[in-house]
Amino acid sequence: MLYDDIIKKPYGNIYSFDSKEYILTGDFNKSLMGGGPFLVEKKTGRVISFGTAGILENEIKAYENGTLVSALDTFGIQMKTDLIINKISNSICNKIQY
Repeated sequence: MLYDDIIKKPYGNIYSFDSKEYILTGDFNKSLMGGGPFLVEKKTGRVISFGTAGILENEIKAYENGTLVSALDTFGIQMKTDLIINKISNSICNKIQY
């Protein structure tokens, strides 16, 4: 897995990732499914999941103005997703200095 893009914001960093093979070749069949970008808040270390179906810029704006609603919360599976993303973000935080 590689980190495809990192967006640095005053409140934290937003990470996008995919499989190494997809990033290197662009072959959609090698991409990871369901792995949307996520924010790691600087102040709290909290991880915020962004969706895969929407436009990231719109989700960032929604986070910034306090209106971001996770569709996963509606279905009660946010906790499992957060555990997976927390493992990824902990790995990132151990390697990256703010």
